[in-house]
Amino acid sequence: MNQIRTKWNKLDNAAKLFPTASTRAETHVFRFSCELTEPIEPERLQAALDETARCFPTFGYVLRRGVFWYYLEESRLHPEVMPEQRPLCARLYRPRAKTLLYAVSYYGCTINLEVYHVLTDGTGAMHFLRTLVMKYLARAYDIPEENLGYETAHTSMADDSFRRYSHRAPIKRTERPNAYQLRGAKLSESRTGLIRGTMSSRALLDAAHEKKVTLTAYLSACIIAAIGEDMPLRARKKPVVLDIPVNLRNYFASDSVRNFFTPIYVSYDFSRRDGTLDDILAVVTETFARELDRDKLAEHFCAFLALEENPIARITPLHLKDIVMRTVYHNTIKGYSATLSNIGIVRMPAAFAPYIRSFHVCNATNKLQACVCSFGDRLSISVTSCFTDTAVQRRLFRRLRELDSDLVIETNLLDDDA
Repeated sequence: MNQIRTKWNKLDNAAKLFPTASTRAETHVFRFSCELTEPIEPERLQAALDETARCFPTFGYVLRRGVFWYYLEESRLHPEVMPEQRPLCARLYRPRAKTLLYAVSYYGCTINLEVYHVLTDGTGAMHFLRTLVMKYLARAYDIPEENLGYETAHTSMADDSFRRYSHRAPIKRTERPNAYQLRGAKLSESRTGLIRGTMSSRALLDAAHEKKVTLTAYLSACIIAAIGEDMPLRARKKPVVLDIPVNLRNYFASDSVRNFFTPIYVSYDFSRRDGTLDDILAVVTETFARELDRDKLAEHFCAFLALEENPIARITPLHLKDIVMRTVYHNTIKGYSATLSNIGIVRMPAAFAPYIRSFHVCNATNKLQACVCSFGDRLSISVTSCFTDTAVQRRLFRRLRELDSDLVIETNLLDDDA
């Protein structure tokens, strides 16, 4: 009798830290949402999910623990649409359970896709959600499906692009000082607090273009300014550092839906500079010009891959690797104050656009993280935090309201969270 061989994949370069660093408070789960113009019909959404899952077979893998490394294993688990009832970005991976690493839920007019970061990054998740939304709307309104610009072979989707573009290079050790850390009382039950602002894309773009910078650079400066505005004097000896994930597909050809990103860091020293928005923008712009370079970005992931290939590291049992990786992760997060992730413009075929209000993205975090995306002229800025204090968020959105008085604020925080 023939046995069916189970497929498996090694974790990609970025994913290796997540299993050992995931906790109840920091789940490494992110959420992509699409708000439609009419309430969701669960049966149609389930049919659309069934078909979408077949288009993205790597989303059906589960995380397993091996002797030396974690790995992804093909499963026959079936994704089921559920009403939204779990806490925002709650844990998806449970070490002793064989579960899918993503979940689809709905509430009112909104479809939610939550994904564990081991499985994919923001680009891969957005490809999945766009496909799901198109297939749902095609059924709901009898619209012919169209090419979303991401039809590719399943083998290309599963490509580990880190390894494809890696090369042997000397490891350059970059010593970064510990960054200023936001502190304070945390939300109960390890919840993720969300404050979302939706505004005109054009208003923000015009402000950025007036300063001759990109939208990402402008928002980076706004976040750094919001953090630095009320820093205690004694804390100013540490820089405010913003962690900005970069989509490597913009620099290396790749159709992978697995992780393919690397961070860059913008550091601003309020003890040595004047703290004005223009001065912060100058530092941000100079950092982007230096760091957003193909060779420079390759250095980041090649260095980590070199550590993986070390003969001693390869034969070290996983339980010892967990200790080392957890230490590496905690040392890394000491090096930045907050994160800004810009997914960019979400595009859908013209026939589907009238049935879509907006797209949103947010991420679980043990710090403060801003996630940005836009659809049409609606730009969504979702700021998540583990803290009860929302002073940084208030200062950020107060500045953005000066650009667009119609900015709409939403939150999942309760009155007794303060």
